[in-house]
Amino acid sequence: MTQEKRAITIADGFALRIVAAERMGLSPAYVDIAKLQLSGTKIHPMLGAAMEREARAINARLSFNNQVDVGNKIVSELVEEYGLTE
Repeated sequence: MTQEKRAITIADGFALRIVAAERMGLSPAYVDIAKLQLSGTKIHPMLGAAMEREARAINARLSFNNQVDVGNKIVSELVEEYGLTE
């Protein structure tokens, strides 16, 4: 059975960065919420705002450590894993 794909939302983009950071061995906040978001569960808008702040901090950290390419590769894998389309 194939998984039906759905378009990536803004909140999915934040969640993807959080889960990617976890897979990179970082310890981001809101991992459980991010996984709920990626599985299609509706989350409260305030949690979306919190994930945005965390995703921005992750971006800054990866940029500072020259790890953006690694993070992007993991995000691409997550897009497939969660059945999302860009």
